[in-house]
Amino acid sequence: MKTFPAKQQGKIKQIFQAHWASFWPSNKQKFPKEMWKSIEEAVEKMLKCGNVENGYALYRCNVCGEGYLQVGFTCKSRFCARCGRVYVDKWVAGVTSKIANVRHWHVVFTIPEQFRGFFFKKRKLLKGLADLAAETLLAVIADQRKKNGVKDKLLSGMIAVIHTFGRDLKYNPHVHMLVACGGVNKRSKKWEDIDFVLYEGLHKVWQYKLLQFIKQQGKGDAKIASLVDQCWKSQPEGLYVNVQKPMKNARHAARYIGRYLSRPAIAEYRIEEYDGQTVTFWYQDHNSGQRERCKLPVEEIIGRLVMHIPAKHFQMVRRYGFYGRRVCELVKTVVQSLKKFVQQVFDVCKEGKKGWRERLIESFHRDPLKCPHCGAEMELWEIWHPKYGKIYDVWEGATDVSREKTKEATPPRAEPKDFQLRFAFMLSG
Repeated sequence: MKTFPAKQQGKIKQIFQAHWASFWPSNKQKFPKEMWKSIEEAVEKMLKCGNVENGYALYRCNVCGEGYLQVGFTCKSRFCARCGRVYVDKWVAGVTSKIANVRHWHVVFTIPEQFRGFFFKKRKLLKGLADLAAETLLAVIADQRKKNGVKDKLLSGMIAVIHTFGRDLKYNPHVHMLVACGGVNKRSKKWEDIDFVLYEGLHKVWQYKLLQFIKQQGKGDAKIASLVDQCWKSQPEGLYVNVQKPMKNARHAARYIGRYLSRPAIAEYRIEEYDGQTVTFWYQDHNSGQRERCKLPVEEIIGRLVMHIPAKHFQMVRRYGFYGRRVCELVKTVVQSLKKFVQQVFDVCKEGKKGWRERLIESFHRDPLKCPHCGAEMELWEIWHPKYGKIYDVWEGATDVSREKTKEATPPRAEPKDFQLRFAFMLSG
C-alpha cells in the first residue's frame, strides 16, 4: 500500500480522535443501553472516514508525472460532517421527483422542555412524535373542511423530518412537517386546493394528542403523570406550533426541507476554537436573533453530539398521505401530473447522482483532478482495499523496467472506467 502526506482533519474529527477513547468508557452509562452499539459504530465509522489505511483510489498525472491525489474511501455515515452533507444532497435530489408542484406549509411541532428527557430515554417513541404530528394536521384539516360545509374527505400529503437537537446542541426533539396546500378528494379523485389558514385549533389538538401519548407511554410513572397534569394547567392555550407562510412551489419546498434532514448536529464552520480541552462555537438564538457564543469542555461537546445519533435503521424521515408508499394507482396518477415542474427544474434527477469530483467542483470551484503542476487531468492509477488488496493497477501486466520510465513516455494502461463503475460505491460520498 502506497501512502502520501495526510491532509488536515476537521475540528470535529480532531476532537474525537483525541478524546473519544477516554470519554466513552466513563460516560456510556449516561446513554440508553440500546443506543450504545449505534453510537459506537457511528463514531468508529467517522474516525475511519478518508483514512487511506481503509482503502483508497490513487490518481496521478501522466503528463508531468508530478501531480497526484490519494482519495480515501468515505464512511457514508450521517454522523460524519462530510458524509452527512452528501447524504442530505442525495436525499434532496431524490425527493424532488416525489414532491407535487403546489404550495407547501412548513410546520414545526415542539414538545415542552420537561418531557425531553422522557424521549431521550425512550428513543423508539420518536416515530410516535412524527405520527402524532401527521394525525394533528389531518384532524385540523378535516375539521376546517367540515366547518366550511365540505363533507368529502381529502387525502393530504406530508413529509416529516424528526430533529433531536437545538441550535445549542442540547436534546430538543421536534418535528418538521412539509404539508401540501391541497390534496386528492377521496370521492371525486380530483385535486383540491386548501384555501383556509392552517392555524385554528392546531395548538390545542397537538397538546391533546401529545400529552395523551406521553401519559399512555409513561403509564405507572407518577412523575410523568404529574408533569402531564402541570402542562395542562400551565398552557391552557395549547402547545407551541410554528406555522410558516406557504412556499409558492415545489422548487422552494424541496430545497427548504433539505435543511432539516438528518445531518450532523453542528457544522464545522460554527466551531470557532478548539484548544485541546475546550471548544468554542456559536449559534443564532431563536428569541433574540443574535449570535451567541458557547464555550464547553470537550467531554460535554462530545456528549451533546453523540446523543443525537439515531438508532441503526431508524427512519428520521416519514411520509404520509399521498406522499406515502401505499397509495392507490389513481391517486398516484393525480399527483404525478403535479410533479413535472420539479423534474424540469432539478436536472440532477435526470443526470443521476453527483460524484465526489462534481461535488468538490460545485462547492470549491476547483477540479480536484487537475494537476497542480501542469494543469492536465490526472487519471486513475490504482485502487487498493485492505481486504481485497490491489483492485486496480494502471501498470497491471507491465514490467518492472517500464515502471521506472513514467516520465519518459506515457505508459500503456487499462481503461479504468469499468473499475470506477464497479467500485463506485467505495468512491462515492
